[in-house]
Amino acid sequence: MPYAADDFAHEIQDNDIIVMASDGVFDNLFDRDLEACVKPEMKGSHFADLQAAADCIANKSEKLGNTRNYKSPFYMHAVEMGVRYPPQGKADDITVICA
Repeated sequence: MPYAADDFAHEIQDNDIIVMASDGVFDNLFDRDLEACVKPEMKGSHFADLQAAADCIANKSEKLGNTRNYKSPFYMHAVEMGVRYPPQGKADDITVICA
């Protein structure tokens, strides 16, 4: 239920980069993957193309989410928790917003 959701507040500063995404992104992409999508869309300290960064993240998440033998963040966490899980991405819904 919505009332059971976690609620966090974060202070942001000028030129911070915000990527909000669903678990379909974070289960399949490492920070370095996000950075690889965001950096090419930067012009100095500002985004040149927000939509291109979000599209890159979404497309990469979908591709890796359907990839076998990929040691995804979801897989790595399962292994840390002692769960036997085959190395693969995790197909899931994908939503991403860059700001």
